[in-house]
Amino acid sequence: MNELVAIRKAAKITVDVLKDVLRKVGAPEAERRDPECPGLVLRIRPRSGARWSYKGRLHGREKRWDLGPVIATRDGLADVRGRAARIREALRKNIDPMATTAEAPPIVDPPASWDWEAGVEAFLVHIQRTRRPDTHTDYRRILRNTEELKVFHGRRLADIEREEVAGAIRIIHERGVESHAAHVLRVVRSFWTWLSDDSQRKRSLVEPNLLYRLRPPEKTRREIGDHLISRPAVTSSGRKTAKPKLPTEESLGRTLAIAESGAIDPHVSRAIGLLLYTAQRRRAIMGAYSTDFSWTDPEAPTGTVVWNLPPFFRKTGRTRGVSIPHRLPLTGSAAELVGLIQRENQDSDRYLMSEFWLFPARYPKLKDVKRKSPTLDPGVLNHNLLAFPEVEINPHGIRRAFLTYGKKHLGFTRDDAKLVLDHNEGRPSDATAAYDWDEEMNRKLTVLAAWGKWLDGLRDAALSADPMLHKEYREQLAKRIRGNRYRDSGVVKDRLTGFGSRIPAYDEEDDDDGYWED
Repeated sequence: MNELVAIRKAAKITVDVLKDVLRKVGAPEAERRDPECPGLVLRIRPRSGARWSYKGRLHGREKRWDLGPVIATRDGLADVRGRAARIREALRKNIDPMATTAEAPPIVDPPASWDWEAGVEAFLVHIQRTRRPDTHTDYRRILRNTEELKVFHGRRLADIEREEVAGAIRIIHERGVESHAAHVLRVVRSFWTWLSDDSQRKRSLVEPNLLYRLRPPEKTRREIGDHLISRPAVTSSGRKTAKPKLPTEESLGRTLAIAESGAIDPHVSRAIGLLLYTAQRRRAIMGAYSTDFSWTDPEAPTGTVVWNLPPFFRKTGRTRGVSIPHRLPLTGSAAELVGLIQRENQDSDRYLMSEFWLFPARYPKLKDVKRKSPTLDPGVLNHNLLAFPEVEINPHGIRRAFLTYGKKHLGFTRDDAKLVLDHNEGRPSDATAAYDWDEEMNRKLTVLAAWGKWLDGLRDAALSADPMLHKEYREQLAKRIRGNRYRDSGVVKDRLTGFGSRIPAYDEEDDDDGYWED
């Protein structure tokens, strides 16, 4: 520690002197008395900087009173000298200067601040304007419905402390949903960052960086192959752990056969067919528009329809500003499916127009209620695939199957698959990407045509193996699917499957096997 350097010069303290002191950041520890104001001392500390204080004697004992940081202005210097003079006068009368100036603060209401509900509603309006609909839905569900966050309902946002938020996240973590706890914290941190923005602080009154670097509790150690760790088949909530899975070839064939059997809603069956033949993401499928498909594209041969996926469905459209569509040439069964969808919509009384959604929202409950989207919700694909009997598949698993089985059976390379699956179509991110305008449509057409023929073969094999998948048995198949979807105990799967099931439950058709277990 530096020794105290006492500077006892009679030189006058001026504004220029103060400015010079403030410029010398990290100067040695020192004190300098003001010759024009007895008792007033300029204190310099390496860490706290320059501050004023007053040294005097009260009741026979020497004491020091802090007068705040140095302000290098004439008014600031005059103000501190006036405060020092009042302290000196109080000490002359043997009176505590703080006691003479301190008054009981008036009782006033705290400044107006948003409560939790008002802040959440304003934040969701911002999210709805700036983010995608699914992000808005996710944030709304978490901030409104998370049980552990309901302790903040009705409270002023300015009164909520960091430790309280950490405690709520800890309780979620202890429920066994550790990844969900981390996700809730990300949403709450985003909420608080927006509240502490300069444009919101007058209404929220929250402290900036209140949740800075707040982390969820550390995850439980789980290592594959460590037999000392007991890993339960289900989480504490009773739901199966959903791991990424590769659908079997049998599941792909059965899925396509069920979709074409007429056992489910025609719009949903067509969407599942397009999902299988193109291996695109479910939001791109449900957001397909009639003008996105071209039957007269100069880059494709006759009889081929080119699907122009808008940049909206490409991550590079947001991250890199890509403004060109992702173009996929479809032929064979895929092209026939698109033509069938377009003809059905154009012949419908409701869609006598040249432009329409391929998969519009169906059966509005109330005509006056505004729908979130004019198209079917992407979750419809998940719910229906989950209820297909003896099928273990989800929408994203089809993309895994495209690359895995394409390489294994159809001779695809990784670059071939990137042309269809990748947001950037396998293009490099260096400068050469700006000069390469070849979309490799012929290569895409070869890959997608081979994939479509292979899927048709799997479908035919599934129909031969299980006659119940034929169209004449669609009523029985539809009843089985409805039974799987609408159980009081939750969605369950048929025997030998269970991917994504919510709660294990009894299946009436499996009387000989008893209860299905993980």
